[in-house]
Amino acid sequence: MSAFDDQSPGRCRRGFGSARSRIGVTLSHATAQPGVPASVNAGPAPQSTHTVRVEPAGIDIAVRVSETLFDAAWREGYEWPTICLGQALCTACHVVIRTEDENNVSPIVEPDERSAIRRVSRRLYRGDTTGVRLACQMRVKADIVVEQSRFEGERRADA
Repeated sequence: MSAFDDQSPGRCRRGFGSARSRIGVTLSHATAQPGVPASVNAGPAPQSTHTVRVEPAGIDIAVRVSETLFDAAWREGYEWPTICLGQALCTACHVVIRTEDENNVSPIVEPDERSAIRRVSRRLYRGDTTGVRLACQMRVKADIVVEQSRFEGERRADA
């Protein structure tokens, strides 16, 4: 038997509820995280988004602050090119940032992404890594334009 009452997810049995209240932790839903204020766990809050224009397909994708371009495309029902399903291995998802300010995307922090960018740049761009990023790793800070030559705006069958 669980210490939590199934019919009331925010309440505990056996007196645990009052102890949790004293330390400021409440369980507002199943994904509540210990030590995170209840207001953060209270449910989906409005999220700001940035628009990524994908050329030459001419598709606009709304990317939430917390997600990658690859994840946003999937969420919106697009079939984004990939082989490794977002593991920074295959480089099929790579884009070239066409917006002049590369600071509008998250910095490269993973060695796997840096290595993959070098590989795809040697193969396709004569070693020039300027603006090359993996869509499965890139988070967006402002509206940008990218080029992805394999993406034609196809929708997933399950979308």
